[in-house]
Amino acid sequence: MSAEGLEVATPERVAVELPIAGIGYRAMAYLIDVSLLLAGGIIAYFMFTLAVPDPLELLLSLSTLFRVLLLVALFSALWGYWTAMEIAWHGQTVGKRVMRIRVVRSDGSPVTAFESAVRNLLRFV
Repeated sequence: MSAEGLEVATPERVAVELPIAGIGYRAMAYLIDVSLLLAGGIIAYFMFTLAVPDPLELLLSLSTLFRVLLLVALFSALWGYWTAMEIAWHGQTVGKRVMRIRVVRSDGSPVTAFESAVRNLLRFV
């Protein structure tokens, strides 16, 4: 592995060098994805306020079990976004696609569903 890329040997014994994305590209891709998630959350909140006049009062009136279930659902939605996008778009999310980067394995092949799930689970840890 060189300092600027990852050298991969194809089955035809052709060496291909994949460039490694720098911290700037990764940060911009992350900010794009987080901005989309935040915008979706704001839209969902305002749509929820059409049905419930005071969402904060409703949240405070819920039992502890329902609050925990709400947090688990929120975590699942966020984790599901990162994982589903990387699986569906072959290692890319919306932000990574805009920045033209992708997640690949060390041999240059696409990331598997299990690897993407574990990778994105560790994002929250």
